[in-house]
Amino acid sequence: MLRVRLGGAAYGASCGAYSCLIRHGAKPLRHARAARLAARLVAPTHRLDVSVQSEVGLTGLIQFRNSSSSSSPMPGGCLETYLQMKAKGEIQEDPRQEVCMKMLDDLAKQIENYSPKMTRAPKAAAPSSPPSGGGGGFFGGLFGGTKAPSAPSKTPDAAQSSLKPVAGQIGLYLWGGTGTGKTFMMNMFYDKIKVQNKKRIHFHEWMIDVHSRLHQKQKGSSAKTDSTADDLVEQVAADMMREAWLLCFDEFQVTHISDAIIMKRIFSVLFELGAVVVATSNRPPKDLYLNGLNRPLFLPFIPMLEAFCKVHDIGAEVDYRMSSSRDDDDDRVYLTPNGPDEKRSLEAKFAKICNGYERSNVQV
Repeated sequence: MLRVRLGGAAYGASCGAYSCLIRHGAKPLRHARAARLAARLVAPTHRLDVSVQSEVGLTGLIQFRNSSSSSSPMPGGCLETYLQMKAKGEIQEDPRQEVCMKMLDDLAKQIENYSPKMTRAPKAAAPSSPPSGGGGGFFGGLFGGTKAPSAPSKTPDAAQSSLKPVAGQIGLYLWGGTGTGKTFMMNMFYDKIKVQNKKRIHFHEWMIDVHSRLHQKQKGSSAKTDSTADDLVEQVAADMMREAWLLCFDEFQVTHISDAIIMKRIFSVLFELGAVVVATSNRPPKDLYLNGLNRPLFLPFIPMLEAFCKVHDIGAEVDYRMSSSRDDDDDRVYLTPNGPDEKRSLEAKFAKICNGYERSNVQV
């Protein structure tokens, strides 16, 4: 537990994976800023006392300790591997990444014996949408084609809003700035997790695959009049679930309306069938597709994602892409002119990246 004390009576607050107690005089005080600052400073293996000037002018002594450090890491898990790499000097110490590794290990334990049900509740009778090959094209079919809709059925939305995760199904959504190690942590989780039916993919590439499959389904159903756009989305989701139920998405982001308008539909089917999602992103769910065209069509997806994934702010302020140079290193991005000094600097950077591993007489 992270304990933050500013004076007298205690108040509990939350900051990422830490719980906090804040004291100031005799009055309980909610002060998330102090909690966030403490979380940035805390090291899981140490107890520290730090004097802090808060944003509202309060001063006090912060005492904090991460109680998760007392527990042993899962054998063969992400945290154990991470600590081994840190002990060997292969990576820098980063308490925030250690918290994430512990969360990934907890998720691995949670889904160790998890099995998706791979079935859906029977569909309730509802007014049919225009066929996928009708007016308005595929995406027109999702919104009733080009015709003005009669009283729209609320059955699909009601079913999706009542969708809840079952035991062991809640995944993890890690978000933070660029260069904070999200892909590094995702790769380690994917390599360590003992699940056969898993898929790790860049989210943009996955959406391209979704649209490609939808296009193929649409061509195959062009002669049928009973296949709606919703039907095709459901078929694609079911096909994907048969390939993998643990979906690991790197760089989860939504930038195009063609993705935004089908997100809730395809993920509602995936989640109902039992999918577990692990994702990394540069932004929290509430900021996905921010300022995008017709964003209200996308907004219902956000609470669904938050219901099926634990959302965690990494909170890191270090961009590891920029930390490979010492103070006396040449930190230029473009080395010009191509003189002797530049050639030596480039050789030194290349040798550092290789970490002493060299091969000769090979063709590149």
